[in-house]
Amino acid sequence: MKNVLVIISEYLSRFFSVALVGGTLLLFSTFISIPDLWMGGGRSGNIFHNNFGSIFLENFENNYSWFFFFPLLYFTLFFLVISIFLWVYYRHDKKTGGIGFKNVILSILVVFLLIYFPIRVDNFGDKISQIKIEELASYNLVKKISTPAERRELLNVYHSLYQEGLVTWRHDPLKVVEYDLKYGILRSLDGENNELTLEFASDIQGGAMGNTIVRLENDKHQADIHLSCLGGEEDRVWLTYGYEIDKNLIENNFSNDKIEKAISNYLLTEKHFSWKNREDSHSFCTIKNLKPDQELFPLYIWAYCGEYVIEDNELKTVSGSSGPAKIDYPNELSYYDLNKFSYEAPGDGSNYSKDIKRIFPDDVQQKILEHDVEDLIAKAEEYAFTNISNWNLIKQAIANCEIASIMQTHALEVTAVFKDGREITAQEPVIDDIFDIINEYKDKCGEIRMTTE
Repeated sequence: MKNVLVIISEYLSRFFSVALVGGTLLLFSTFISIPDLWMGGGRSGNIFHNNFGSIFLENFENNYSWFFFFPLLYFTLFFLVISIFLWVYYRHDKKTGGIGFKNVILSILVVFLLIYFPIRVDNFGDKISQIKIEELASYNLVKKISTPAERRELLNVYHSLYQEGLVTWRHDPLKVVEYDLKYGILRSLDGENNELTLEFASDIQGGAMGNTIVRLENDKHQADIHLSCLGGEEDRVWLTYGYEIDKNLIENNFSNDKIEKAISNYLLTEKHFSWKNREDSHSFCTIKNLKPDQELFPLYIWAYCGEYVIEDNELKTVSGSSGPAKIDYPNELSYYDLNKFSYEAPGDGSNYSKDIKRIFPDDVQQKILEHDVEDLIAKAEEYAFTNISNWNLIKQAIANCEIASIMQTHALEVTAVFKDGREITAQEPVIDDIFDIINEYKDKCGEIRMTTE
């Protein structure tokens, strides 16, 4: 019996030794820095062509790796049981006991690899997906998932199935995107708390190929999902053919826009960053994350805050400030309370360099030296012009009794719904300004339905 167990153990030992070496090399490759072209896939026009990294990901995605490794795990456990038996039962036989002990260590390492590797690949996949997303966003491209000929063929199939009473959910573009996020070609964009809104729906005649855009927002991404359709109004079916990542979200390196908005609104409350020189002015802050690999607070940012007015239909800057800061907040699962934020920023003059070294990590210090604030200024000016214009429209509409309801959020964001169904969103200069304006015209216009978040 001993000889049989030793022979079985020896063959399994050779097999698992090779598996351990190969698996370790694959595991090691997920820890190295990922070169964009080698691992991220190559871009030709606006369609990605997969290479080593992308093919690696597709073939060893989490589900597939578990599918292949679970049966192997049972053999490994069998090998572990035999090895323990040889080690313990034949412990007085130095040769056989030594073989058993060596194989126990080997089998434990293999078990660890089989369990940890799929978990690590999942994280590795996120990195590869992010590389593609960042490059697509930097070029303002729509990633196309299929060619026009492929779309036409698939739509014809789906249209036929729909007419037979199948895949009826493809009549709703939101349900199509929801399906592709969970099971289809948009899985790389799936995240927590997916919010889908229909941004644009083309007016299409029956039998024509058209374009519709669904807006996706979640904890990871903001993206415009592009869909084609086929059929008339009664039997139209939809197909996802591409998506476009929000460039501003990628450039500023925040995992979601809620954090960015909360910090920006907090900075508006701090005189170190923002102040008012004119009563009729509006202030806005834009920020960039200087250490995007750090998901929890404290966060290290570069902030720009500007004070603006619109005169003669032109945006004018009243004042502005820019600089780095360390932002802290209790890491708790709730909406961001502005009163719980805190900051630390370098002082002026001779203290600036000392404070930079004291407050910020080494890698962030280098980014501070190289930082260019022009992009943040441009973003603030673009947002300021749109926001101030919308705010003035809301005020005028309230005065003209054209508003049916008002929705206010914690982020100072106000959405006005007109009586004809139109909606306009703007940021109020000071919290509850909108309610003061409504009360001013209450006698003239009557009650306006008001809600807060």
